[in-house]
Parts: sequence; structure tokens; C-alpha cells
Amino acid sequence: MQISRESLKVKNRELKPSDIKEIRVHGYFRPLIGIIPVGKRITPMDFCFRFIEQEDAAIQELTEWASKHQVKLSHKQVKKWL
Repeated sequence: MQISRESLKVKNRELKPSDIKEIRVHGYFRPLIGIIPVGKRITPMDFCFRFIEQEDAAIQELTEWASKHQVKLSHKQVKKWL
């Protein structure tokens, strides 16, 4: 995942803040991140991932990005479809 000033890039797909309904973080050790697009109730598999290194710093950066762009970030279970 890449965080830029105006968008998130997850697995070669770019998401603008207006495309994101909610970002969910599940777990404390090696947390699972799920991005729910607008119009969906369950996280698509392409938008589920874990940070490999420096998890705390990466989640902090993601939290700041979500706050700046007024995207809801919650600590809930990530429900995903196959």
C-alpha cells in the first residue's frame, strides 16, 4: 500500500477519499486492514492487507491520512468476501 497526499494505492488500484466508505483495523499484533469502498458492505479481498514492517508507524500514517480526509477509521472486525 502507498499513501499519497490525495489517494491510497492498494494492489495497483487507486482510491480517492470520496471512494472510501470506511477503513477498518482488526487486531493489535499484525493487524488486518480492510478498506470498504462506497456502495459495498463487505471488504473486497483486493482491499485487505497487513503491513509487513513498521506496523505502528504505518497505521499511524494511515490514521493521520484518514483524519485529514475525513474518512471513517474504526477498530472493528474486517469482514471480507472471496
